Amino acid sequence: MGKDLESLKIALQTLAMDAEDQWKLPKGNFQPAKLALEFVQQRQAALSANPKGLTSQQDALLEVLDHLLKEMSADPSLWTEKALRTHSKWIAVRELAAAALTAFNWPLVHSTTLSK
Repeated sequence: MGKDLESLKIALQTLAMDAEDQWKLPKGNFQPAKLALEFVQQRQAALSANPKGLTSQQDALLEVLDHLLKEMSADPSLWTEKALRTHSKWIAVRELAAAALTAFNWPLVHSTTLSK
C-alpha cells in the first residue's frame, strides 16, 4: 500500500473511533478540527496519487464524508468535546468512516493502536 493510502487509512481509522477512544489520543495529535482537516488532506493526496485506483463505492463514501465534514465546518458548536461525544453529525462521521474502512478492507482500531 502506498504512503498516501496508508495515511488515508489512519485518518479514517481515527475518524471511525468512538468518542472515548478519540479523546484518549494525545492532545497534541487530536482535536476535532484537526481530525477533519487530516482526513480532507489525506483524501486529496490519495486521490491525486491514485486517480483510478478507487472503486466507485470507496470514492462515493469518501465524497460523502468529505461533504459532511465541510458542512460541519460552518458550525463552531460542532467542534467541541461535548459535540464530538454526543452530536448526531459526529455519529454520522464515525459511521461513514467505518463504512469507508470496510469498503477498503481496512480494520477499525482503538486509540491505543494508533498512539503507538
